[in-house]
Amino acid sequence: MLTFASELTYAQGTPDLATQLATIDTASSGAPILKTPERIKEAFDNCIHANLKTEFDTAETLLARAAKAPCRFGGIVTYRGRGDELAGDVLQYDAQRQVIYWDIPLKRLENLFHGLEGASPYDVATRKSDAKSLTSDQKKAVRAAGNTDYLLLPIYGEKNVISSYEATNAFGARIGVSEISGVRYSIAVNVGNKIIGIGEPFRVATAPLSREKAADFMPFLDLKLYWIAANPCDECLFAGAVERGTLGGPTLSKPYDIKLLHNYVFAKLIAVRFVDRRDGVTLAISSGSQSSLTH
Repeated sequence: MLTFASELTYAQGTPDLATQLATIDTASSGAPILKTPERIKEAFDNCIHANLKTEFDTAETLLARAAKAPCRFGGIVTYRGRGDELAGDVLQYDAQRQVIYWDIPLKRLENLFHGLEGASPYDVATRKSDAKSLTSDQKKAVRAAGNTDYLLLPIYGEKNVISSYEATNAFGARIGVSEISGVRYSIAVNVGNKIIGIGEPFRVATAPLSREKAADFMPFLDLKLYWIAANPCDECLFAGAVERGTLGGPTLSKPYDIKLLHNYVFAKLIAVRFVDRRDGVTLAISSGSQSSLTH
């Protein structure tokens, strides 16, 4: 059972999912459900600040502070199916299988990181003495969380700066490079252990849709994502910050250099609602391996 505070709950796979999502949609303004950029930024900044290690911290003091941190919240973010400001063309269509879907290509240095990258006060691999107070099961949990890949999924962006410079490759070829930097507030989602991590897709959501309906709905569909913060293990932290950018730097064929700071909170995805923005009607809901038409 995942919990949005005490008043809102979601149980994976229940037939009442649409009703529960509607309850989340209409929750009071005081509920721990982030819907606006202002609330996202404030909640993430407060959570991340409490999870950052200082020079005065031991593993125990850091974990104790993180346990009391204001990191127990969830959120709703809406992406445009096509031409989203943060995610680009999110929605795709498979004509052979007649399904709409949202896939994100996993790219090791751009939107994926392996291990906890500082999001655990314990290092059970190289500094085993730091974790001597942990039980065998706790060490296994930390090790498992650290042997996992996490997808950085931006839900809000700011401080975007675009500049340019001239670069030269090893053969003397000169080309103008566009440099893009900024800050992203992202959720870090467990996608398992990806050996390659370059181009392999992670499917966020899918739903059946006939060719006839796809032609009408595709240009107008939004994807409404529901998520909840969840630390990877009891001895792990809730949040962190990491820089990501263009894989391998700029090239002649791809003359751009992207450098983004991701302020992230570990999270689980609950569901995606496919919504026709012309009238607000929900076409389908996707949750894990399940999807259902509602219209």
